[in-house]
Amino acid sequence: MSNKNKVVLYFPDTMENLAMIAPPLSLMAIGAYLEKEGFEVVIYDRRIDEAAQDKILSDLEGVLTVGITSLTGPQIADGIELSRRVKTAYPEVPVVWGGWHPSLLPHQTLSNPYIDYVVRGQGELTFTELLRAFQDKGEISSIKGLLYKKDGGIVDNGPRELMDINLFPSLAYHMIDVRKYPGRPSSKSDVYTTIRTQQGCPHRCEFCAEPIVYHRRTVRYTPQRTVEEIEKLVKNYGITEISFQDPTFVLSPKHLREFCKGMIDRKLNIRWSATARYTTIAKMDEEMLGLLKTSGCDMLHPGVEAGSQEMMDYIKKDQSLDYLMDCVEKLARYGIRGLYSFIIGLPGEPEGEISKVFQLVKKIKEADPEAIVPVNFYTPYPISPLYHKAIEHGFEEPKTLEGWKGFSARKNRMPWVNRKMEDEVMKKDKYYFPAAFPSEVLNNKMRKGKFKWMYRCFHAIARFRVNHNWYSFDIDWKLLLRYWKFWEKYNRKLPLHNIHFRW
Repeated sequence: MSNKNKVVLYFPDTMENLAMIAPPLSLMAIGAYLEKEGFEVVIYDRRIDEAAQDKILSDLEGVLTVGITSLTGPQIADGIELSRRVKTAYPEVPVVWGGWHPSLLPHQTLSNPYIDYVVRGQGELTFTELLRAFQDKGEISSIKGLLYKKDGGIVDNGPRELMDINLFPSLAYHMIDVRKYPGRPSSKSDVYTTIRTQQGCPHRCEFCAEPIVYHRRTVRYTPQRTVEEIEKLVKNYGITEISFQDPTFVLSPKHLREFCKGMIDRKLNIRWSATARYTTIAKMDEEMLGLLKTSGCDMLHPGVEAGSQEMMDYIKKDQSLDYLMDCVEKLARYGIRGLYSFIIGLPGEPEGEISKVFQLVKKIKEADPEAIVPVNFYTPYPISPLYHKAIEHGFEEPKTLEGWKGFSARKNRMPWVNRKMEDEVMKKDKYYFPAAFPSEVLNNKMRKGKFKWMYRCFHAIARFRVNHNWYSFDIDWKLLLRYWKFWEKYNRKLPLHNIHFRW
């Protein structure tokens, strides 16, 4: 039996703005369970520590394994780089990948020469059983959720059933420095963090892979457990604002009501935000809306996704747009911000969909200037139903793990998306609509500060353009875009404060 007990967990670089990063919840969940099982766990996060890889390489002597998580996109390149360095310097140390992308494409991930194992789906039990097998030199063929290499091929032990996450320990916030993850707090005085209280989703949206990975099954904390976890964060870390990173937090009226009452009863005076469906919000009665507000609900994220009922039905969103403005009106009336996201450039999307999306954006912003309405381009996340339709429409599927490293909702261009579409979406989403309908933040910028005249000028131009649907001779946008690209090239981790009209 091996006496090795130390496990290194690595969160690769996402290339995102340093001012917006949130805690590595997936590693904190795995780390907490491993710690409960007696393992020594260390979490390294390249986003906040550029020397993370070097630190890992200098401290691998006696390590049982290195675990790496990855989403589809930039994390893949950084994760592969660490895997290569580990296997080159310490070939005997197993490299295990988990997280969303390896769970979606486990065979392709494991085909990389520097990766030894893939843990698919919910990883707490699978990873722990694998580590025990490392220690005992035991058999791994019966470990559900595991894929590994054998005799030049790949062995897939099959999926593991979802476990009730109420049986798992609290996320390991003590393994990180919470204050190094600023996220998006409402003010400079707020201490912000994120939490995940749910796995799986019962809905069948075709752009999403969650229903495929978890077969539309859902496990979640009880309302009581959720309140208790938040109370710990408030007491231990001084948290004043928290965001739920659940697929759809607002699912059951009974669960939501008990959660809100628990927050009120315990006098947890914090702001919280979460995901929801706009039909659910539109159907809420005044009592429920009042409970939301009193419990500290500051923002709800009802993803809209499409600008027409035709496209809503096409992506199987299972919602009627007839309910959207009822949702907008109710959240605005109760002072709860709405974050209404849209997706543009879906495979098979009819011509004119962009105009329909921004017509809806305008209606939302007219009803509630505080609403946040981002519009992103579609990204074909592996194995989702729309992924296969994307291939039918000309998307070339990457043949290796490395091929996925450049994918993101903001930079990935599909064959059916041209530069004219990109420019139209970008200038309206980033500038014209948020500047035309100023939020409280933008109004404050126009009232005071050394850039107030610039903001007033851009607001006036944007309002005129949106009201008259006239976007020709857009020199104002081209100047802003050039400024933006200058800062992006100079340092990706500097916030672009002068172009942040939305927040």
